[in-house]
Amino acid sequence: SETGSSDSGTSPYTEEEETAYSTIDSTMTMEKAFKPTGFLMRFLDDDEEKKKDKKKNQSGIGKAVSKVFSLVSPQLGYNRVDGAHLGLKHKKTLKRRFTYELTGAYDTGPEFWSYGGRIQYRWGKNRRWSAGANGEIGTDTRYNSENYQLSMNGIRTLMGRNDYFDYYRNKEWHADCGYRLRKFKTALSAGINIEHHTSLEKSTNYNILNSDSDQRDNPAVDEGRLRSLYLTLEYGGEKVPFGIIGQNRVEFTIEHSSPDVLSSDFSFTKYQMMLDWRINTFLQRRLLPNALDVKVIGGTFSGDLPVQRFGIVDGVMSRFGPFGVLRSLGGHPLEGEKYGAVFMEHNFRTVPFELAGLRWFVKKGTGIILHGAAGRTWISKKRLSELTFKPYYYDGLHSEIGLSLNSIFGFFRIDVTKRLDRHGVSVGFGAARIF
Repeated sequence: SETGSSDSGTSPYTEEEETAYSTIDSTMTMEKAFKPTGFLMRFLDDDEEKKKDKKKNQSGIGKAVSKVFSLVSPQLGYNRVDGAHLGLKHKKTLKRRFTYELTGAYDTGPEFWSYGGRIQYRWGKNRRWSAGANGEIGTDTRYNSENYQLSMNGIRTLMGRNDYFDYYRNKEWHADCGYRLRKFKTALSAGINIEHHTSLEKSTNYNILNSDSDQRDNPAVDEGRLRSLYLTLEYGGEKVPFGIIGQNRVEFTIEHSSPDVLSSDFSFTKYQMMLDWRINTFLQRRLLPNALDVKVIGGTFSGDLPVQRFGIVDGVMSRFGPFGVLRSLGGHPLEGEKYGAVFMEHNFRTVPFELAGLRWFVKKGTGIILHGAAGRTWISKKRLSELTFKPYYYDGLHSEIGLSLNSIFGFFRIDVTKRLDRHGVSVGFGAARIF
């Protein structure tokens, strides 16, 4: 007979196993079964109990306030034209197909109300098709940044630093439709813009530090009705902010405006492209191999391009420089009718510290990145003589090279950059490249 069989009258389990099986709770959750213990857990438990008591004893007014903020979110900003931008946004998605959004705000500088809304509907298999429309009356930026949000600039301006953007008043209406081919990671969208542009003046120099910084004047735009058609082709999915993750992505956009298209006051065609590509280089069998990231941006045009459709190459904002900006260009972008730039980073990860035997840096995940970039913009001499303001423009190639200490505290990197076309070394920081 087999040892430990039921015929022998002995149990196949040890005493500890018998106790475990007899007391097992089939309703036990993973959270309860593997709940941490120890000295610090009493504080966490107390915190959880306080939250439960607070929720239980919440007054009718408190519940009403919580309900309101579950429906709307604050939209706050600041710049030298609007002053304080105080607004609310309500956004809701129904059955993952229909989304609508409503916004409203008051700008204390020009004493304007801004408001708008958007609807979007998706249908078909895996919601491949989409159609949407939106309208807004408010302040718009004269040039668009792929790297910085207006909220970041608002904090900078409140601290007395130069405003990164320029602004104009825009009454705009858009409609678009698109199709996403998920199998090939490709999306195609087309739309129509109906806009009316007017100039705005600077309204404030206020900053919370009460410093004497004088914000520059806000330049005038080419006023009138801008009505255009556009087409966008994308490969590789949506853009990841701040370049913290390497991507293989391409985007190409054409915008066309002429008096023959919905009676536009402008006549131009603008072409833009952006490419992000990652190439694994050394130690490819590792979970995170060494990698080279390349980013290329560019734009050109035909016709008579209004200043509010100029393109830019970004610089750093308050020493913060994500992948895709000129790190030795401080406080403002380069702008022009045409633009182009190449950015490269090779992430050696922890390998240099491994070779040097510096195990502390290796355990912390700290790595080394070698980076370089070159870019410029173009404005014709004729157009320069016609402009009513002095643009951020450098008639030459801006080039640089640098070294970064990556993943400091797991979140940041420190960048040291040497400008090559001129003298100068700059030090800044950015978000760590994690993957």
